[in-house]
Amino acid sequence: MKKKQHEFRQYARTNYEPGNTLFLTLTFAEKTEDISFVNKEWQKLRRQFGIERYLHVLEKHASGGYHIHALIMGFNYIDANEMRQKWNARLTITEVTRIDHVLEYLVPYLSKQPQGYTYYRSRKLIKPCIKDAWDLFGKDFVTIKAV
Repeated sequence: MKKKQHEFRQYARTNYEPGNTLFLTLTFAEKTEDISFVNKEWQKLRRQFGIERYLHVLEKHASGGYHIHALIMGFNYIDANEMRQKWNARLTITEVTRIDHVLEYLVPYLSKQPQGYTYYRSRKLIKPCIKDAWDLFGKDFVTIKAV
């Protein structure tokens, strides 16, 4: 799981555009536990607004239903009222000013994903190319703390 969390962070940091990245939380009007339905609804909304570069994770409510947290790159504004009408449920849109703050919030959800899922990303994201210790050594990497 730590590798997926690291990968998610790398994609987010590589594609983050200050002043051009939004954070969305999309909640369904009714509880839905069907992941394929959740993803189909996201794809519809994404196409309607021309969202091409994104990362998103699912969060499961205590009630059992899912909602979506998404990072959208390449946008500095989306008409919240128009999106709310098309989504027909609760929606929040926030401009991302510090990507690390959003990652602190999102990354823990990766370990709470349904079996077989971690996160979703668009194919149009720039692939991270910087190799770091995890990429080089993987699970065998040991962190040394200064004493």
